[in-house]
Amino acid sequence: MSAITFNGEDYEADSIAVGPDFITGYQNGQRVFSFKGITDFSQYTIPDDFLDSYKQSAVAQTRQWLSDVLDKPMAYNGSEYTVTAEKQNLLICVIAILILISMNVNNKPNK
Repeated sequence: MSAITFNGEDYEADSIAVGPDFITGYQNGQRVFSFKGITDFSQYTIPDDFLDSYKQSAVAQTRQWLSDVLDKPMAYNGSEYTVTAEKQNLLICVIAILILISMNVNNKPNK
């Protein structure tokens, strides 16, 4: 069970979904609270254990995807191996996603 604190009031849920501008809590698969249009997360207290699992999950998913992309063979042009344009584009996307994830996670308030 996790709880979000907002304006001195606790909102409890089995699971909590946090997005760039929302927090939603679920109990037995049913939504029990939802805050939308959030521009300042400092008004909310989010459990540290939730933030830690949120970070670990995002990192694990990104690592798996990056591993899948990088396992593709490099192109051989007859004299050397080169990185394909597809792999370059995917790597640029991965870097952009990692930057956005770190910005989003780092903007979450600390207790």
